[in-house]
Amino acid sequence: MSEFKIAGDSFVSQWNGSSANPGTALAPYAHPSSAPNSISNIVVLGTGYYKGGYSGTRLLQGDGKPILDLLGQIANLPSGGNIINIHFKNGELRSSSNFPRYTRCIFENITLMSQAVPSFVSIENIYFGSEIMNLVFGTNSAFFNSIILVNISGAHNGRMDCCYVDKNVVITADSISINFINNLFNGVYRISGFDYELKKSFDGSDRPDANPSYQDLITIYPQVYTNGNFAGDPKIVDLFNRIVEPTSDLLKRSNTNGFIGGVRPGKSIPVNSSDSDVTITTTNINTSNPTNWVIQTPATSGTIKIVWKLSDNISEIQRLLLDALLSFDGSVAGGTVGNNNVPDIFPTAYTPLLQAGLKPNRLTYALRTSQSISKPVITAEWDNDNVSLGTTVGAFYIQEWNTKPTIVTALGLRYGNGNPESIGGVSNGINARWAEVEIRLTNNRSF
Repeated sequence: MSEFKIAGDSFVSQWNGSSANPGTALAPYAHPSSAPNSISNIVVLGTGYYKGGYSGTRLLQGDGKPILDLLGQIANLPSGGNIINIHFKNGELRSSSNFPRYTRCIFENITLMSQAVPSFVSIENIYFGSEIMNLVFGTNSAFFNSIILVNISGAHNGRMDCCYVDKNVVITADSISINFINNLFNGVYRISGFDYELKKSFDGSDRPDANPSYQDLITIYPQVYTNGNFAGDPKIVDLFNRIVEPTSDLLKRSNTNGFIGGVRPGKSIPVNSSDSDVTITTTNINTSNPTNWVIQTPATSGTIKIVWKLSDNISEIQRLLLDALLSFDGSVAGGTVGNNNVPDIFPTAYTPLLQAGLKPNRLTYALRTSQSISKPVITAEWDNDNVSLGTTVGAFYIQEWNTKPTIVTALGLRYGNGNPESIGGVSNGINARWAEVEIRLTNNRSF
């Protein structure tokens, strides 16, 4: 719920935004289509669910978790430039020449269509439920560290470097001119009606799920294995946040951008965990579905508290991620079906439209930590790394989801990085063995 954290020329926020505003960080637009249409205009989208058609030469950059739902429409995007951290849904993206460079974007039920010979650069993107068509790669076109769960047709030239290609993916091409480097490639490469796949695992052993009706890709691409490509088990824990099990094969190759698919190893705590180091308590939460907890009817809010062991040794917490559906939509007064079970510890003491720090409304949770060897039982055992950070023992600190939790010193006081009062302060990491988070779900969010 703090202010925008990245720089730009125009700003958009579903909360506190309006088409009548000038588009500044203090008075943002409500939708990116309201921003000036210029290739030099960097438009920052705050966390939110933005619906409706969109086209133009603006350069979109997400601050938080913005979702842009095209509602089945076609969006014509700029030729060149950078689009960063946008979750595109339900539509078609087109470019008449070079596509913009996409970085850390998600494409859900999106068709990417080029009408000419483009330069297409994809860095740490996720493609699923979508299709990439007529992608005639130019010599400077490439996929880097991306997760590809969709078919690609019309591929020609270019490069695929440190990407994960799912088993159900078919890449249709007119030649073997794409340069494959260090990919976990479980899919099918189709040329002139013939299908090829990788037959070898990382250690050179035979792939256990190989299809005997497909030829080995090495028959038409002799360097495919010497270039570091292999088939394997991705062991994905959380797709949207790119979290995999520590034994994932995606961690066996890397480049300057990181591991295959841009993933990171992590530990998942399912809501039905039976781990002895995990304690989960709930209030007004329906737990009948073991994989999908929601607010108990007729309540409009509920809480989940989770205590778990981070590490046997005291270490700095790197990031806490929430694997949940974030299709919240506060654009309609009184709420809509899409904005129920919104995971946000705020608002508890802030009035929308009146208080600073609500642009954009970031998703937050409450956190406290302990360096105790055994599981903390009493309040005094939740030390919050207070010797190093000057925090209050036993207190909860408001943190922004999907970021590294930190304690921020501002005007001599201590805040979590999700508290509006932390704006402009000095940030420090938190060292701990144990963590307790409080997740607050709310329904009918209209701000």
